[in-house]
Order: sequence, then C-alpha cells, then structure tokens
Amino acid sequence: MYGVLFLGGELKKTRRLITLAQKADVVVAADHGALNALKLGIQPDHIVGDLDSLSFRNLKKFKKARRHRYPAQKDKSDGELALDLLLSKKPKEIIIFGTIGGRPDHSLAALMLLTKIPKTISAKMVSHDFEIFFTQSDSVIPGKKGDLLSLLPQDSKGAIVTTSGLLYALKNQPLRYSSHGLSNKMTERKVTVRIKRGALFIFHKI
Repeated sequence: MYGVLFLGGELKKTRRLITLAQKADVVVAADHGALNALKLGIQPDHIVGDLDSLSFRNLKKFKKARRHRYPAQKDKSDGELALDLLLSKKPKEIIIFGTIGGRPDHSLAALMLLTKIPKTISAKMVSHDFEIFFTQSDSVIPGKKGDLLSLLPQDSKGAIVTTSGLLYALKNQPLRYSSHGLSNKMTERKVTVRIKRGALFIFHKI
C-alpha cells in the first residue's frame, strides 16, 4: 500500500507532485496540510490534529475525510499524530508533502518525522525541487548527471560514509556537523551511499 502524508508547510503545485499524490491508496493530512492536499486536487481520507488552522468554511470542503481531533495542548505535533495514523495502515511506501517553509522549527520537526518511519518502509519527503531521504543503511539514489546531492549526518556523533557516482567521492570518510557534505554533484545516473556507522539525511535537488 502506498500512503501519502500532507503537512502544512509551503507547497508549490507541479505536475510531478500531482502525479505522485494521485498514486496514493490512503491520504492523511495534518491540520492545515489538508489545504495543501486540495492544492494538488486531492481529497484526504483522514484529517488529524487540533484543526486550529482550518476554519469551519474550509472543513466543509472535505466531504469524505474522517476527522481525528486532538486538544491543542498535547505532547505530539499534528504531523507526528498524522504519521502515527498513516503507519497504522501498514503502508509499504510513504511520501510526505508540505514539509519545508514557514517556521524553521516546524520545518526541522517535519524533517525528523522521517526518523520515525521503520526502515522496512520506503519513505521520502518531496517538494517542487527537492527529495529528502533518511537512511541508516546502504542506499541507491537515482537521478541525472549534474543533480546536487547533500549528505548530512543525523546527529553529532556523525557518520562514516563511502559513495560512488559523486564528483567529490567519500571513501570510508567521517561526516560530522559541518558543511562537508553539502552540494556534491552527481556524475552518474545513480549514486550509491554506503554507511559504515551512523545515519544520514540525503537531500536531492532535482
């Protein structure tokens, strides 16, 4: 099953994003993310959160959505609650929309949602010009020559990484909190990333 999660960050309407969203078997929106779903012509199956960002007039636009309302004071974000619901549906693949833009703390919290997804599930965040992955194991990133790829460690312990298909190759090399992994360039149509230790966020500018 293919699941889609809409968050409330900035989202530009593109044909690629519409196509990705239309493939979904189940669509979950976190509060204002429901409006992002509508922007792509998608009706959510579930809307999750305190719903403080959706007026009564806006809520009337969602005819088929089941609403899961939570109190405003809670120990999880609307996005995390929405992801929990989506994970309960046992998807094999998850794509998350509307993650970046607006408040920077919200953007960072959205990014961290990737770390909650079991590694047995294929998952990524998408925008009009980026795809973002989180990996703790060897990965292959398809693309085209000249695409930019940034590799950033999950935490301050860093990661030890070997790559192929990048202009600046890493060979069993440590990546720590720094700009070391920024803006590498694809020299092949796919990049292989092997992780000896740690975990990475991979940002692919497409």
